[in-house]
Amino acid sequence: MFAAVLLAILAVAATGIWLLRQNVLGSFADYAVNIELDRLTELSSDLARRYRQHGNWAFVPADATDRRNWIAAELIRLQDARLAREGALRPGGGSDIPVAAPADAGASSGAVAGEAALAEEA
Repeated sequence: MFAAVLLAILAVAATGIWLLRQNVLGSFADYAVNIELDRLTELSSDLARRYRQHGNWAFVPADATDRRNWIAAELIRLQDARLAREGALRPGGGSDIPVAAPADAGASSGAVAGEAALAEEA
């Protein structure tokens, strides 16, 4: 009898822990997705603003590697600007995420996938 009660208590506890774990993991996944969507929305708005200013995509590096590094640097720059607006930037500024600087992002020209969508926004 005692073993059956103990087994039932363990089963209920295990089920409760499993349900709690599922809930926490699901909530964290939603939280992470929302953060990434906010960052991408901010990047998209910044790209649309720059496209309107320049009238073309000359500000985006043409080389794929330089473009990836440039986008990563832009995301960091936008995050640092957001943190500075919120007064949360660490002393000394900057981000802890290392990113290689693009060779010469200002002088490069090229197209980015999805430029038609951004051009329509402008």
